[in-house]
Amino acid sequence: MNKLRQRTLMREVVFITIYQLDYGIDMADLKAFLRRESIRAGLNSENRDRAVKYFDDIVMLRDSIDEVVKIHLDNWDFHRLSSIDRNVMRLGAYELIYVGDVPVEVTLDESVEIAKKFGTGRGGRFVNGVLNRIAAKNVPAVKRNL
Repeated sequence: MNKLRQRTLMREVVFITIYQLDYGIDMADLKAFLRRESIRAGLNSENRDRAVKYFDDIVMLRDSIDEVVKIHLDNWDFHRLSSIDRNVMRLGAYELIYVGDVPVEVTLDESVEIAKKFGTGRGGRFVNGVLNRIAAKNVPAVKRNL
């Protein structure tokens, strides 16, 4: 499996794990789920480790990430977002702001694809709009030229 496909699957595994945060699943159970899904998806050790880092960081930074998303929602209440859109945006915002080696365009494209795959077709456009606004105001300048 090529490197790009590995990263796509890693993001999907992280997404389906953080999605469950909204339902109060025990953290130990979520960690075990993340490990199982990483193996089931065929992630190599590098991307399994990356998935764990993404998950741990998103859990730790969730309140900050949520605030950034809230600020960039136009005429929409954060708590009324579908759980799918909310968690795709959490993942995308995290990657945009805190992951230095992923180009902005990759994060936006991957987020839209996850939103389409797991949600509705309309969710992709909505997610893209919010993440574009987040990228415009929160992405470090050095990352814009990757």
